[in-house]
Parts: sequence; C-alpha cells; structure tokens
Amino acid sequence: PRIPTGYGLTENGGQATASAGSESIERLGSTGKPLPCVEISFLSHPGLQDAEILLRSPTQMSGYFGLTESPIDRDGWLHTGDLGRLDQEGNLWVTGRCKDMIIRGGENIAPAAVERALIAVPGVIEAAVFGVPHAVLGEEVMAVVVVTGDMTPEQLRDALRLTLASFAAPTRWRIQREPLPTNSAGKIDKASLVALARLSE
Repeated sequence: PRIPTGYGLTENGGQATASAGSESIERLGSTGKPLPCVEISFLSHPGLQDAEILLRSPTQMSGYFGLTESPIDRDGWLHTGDLGRLDQEGNLWVTGRCKDMIIRGGENIAPAAVERALIAVPGVIEAAVFGVPHAVLGEEVMAVVVVTGDMTPEQLRDALRLTLASFAAPTRWRIQREPLPTNSAGKIDKASLVALARLSE
C-alpha cells in the first residue's frame, strides 16, 4: 500500500517533512525526512527528554498579521512547540508538545504520551489529557476518555501501570461514550474540554 506521511505547520507554509510507500511502512510513526528547502534544528528544554522542533524555510510566514509577537526568532527559526528527534537516517519523529506540558509536583508530564497509553487500552476509542489546577501539586492530570463499554477510572489506572510512571497517570477522569468535540480542522478541541473541566470544579 502507498501510505504517505508528513509533518508541517501553516506557519511553515505547509509541509516540512515527508515519506511515502515502503519508507512509511518500515518506519511507522515517523514523519519522514525534511524536504530539500527545509532546515530542522532542536531547542532543549529543562526536564524534557526530547527537544523542541525548530524549522526554517523560504516558505514560512514572516509573522502573524496584526500581532507583534512571533514564534520566529531573530535567526529565522520557527519555534513549533512540538517535541521530537531525528533518527540515524534523518527521519523526524514527533513525540509530544512542550507547550502542553503538565507540571505535577515538579514532574514534567507530556499529555501526548498519556494519550497514547490510554488509546492502547482495549475498549478506549479516544482520549484527551490536560492539566488542571491543584492546590498542592500545582497541576494534576485529567483525562477525558471515550470508551465502548463500561469502564471505571480504577480499571483504566490498572491498565496504565505497566506503561506509565505513577506520577503521569491521570487522577481526574471523565469517561463517556460520545465522541470528543473537534474544531474546524477536525482536531480534538482540547480548549473546550479544559474550559468544561474548570466550570465543573
């Protein structure tokens, strides 16, 4: 099968990396190699295993219309907010988001990693993970999970014990059968889930 994959941002002018055919099959999860006109660099952040992906290309924007703040630094690097790494063959792997990072009692938790662990649990269809305020820890981990049958938070926590560190496991839950809300781009509307969670406190 011909399965293309890639990575890019609107701010970058679209595509930044790509692979197709056997390359995609052999490296499932990779977004492929940078396009000829794209440079990739990385910016380390304290406490994070992977670094932030920086992009530079002639197709990227010069800035946001009407705004003085820009994710592009003085050297022309676009700070994507995504975490990732290059493998030995030069393929880019996107591993999470540094801007969405949850800091619970001094521990950095990547929501994407928790979501991947939840999706791997049989019976879980969708999952959205984010931080909510906690009086002592600063933040705690909340998960909104769409399931097919009857599942309890205790069952989900037990299923995560072999794949997640104890501090990364959600302590706040909402389990439902209705699909998660999406935005106009078809992505999970996490902002509305966060707002709903804070209204229910």
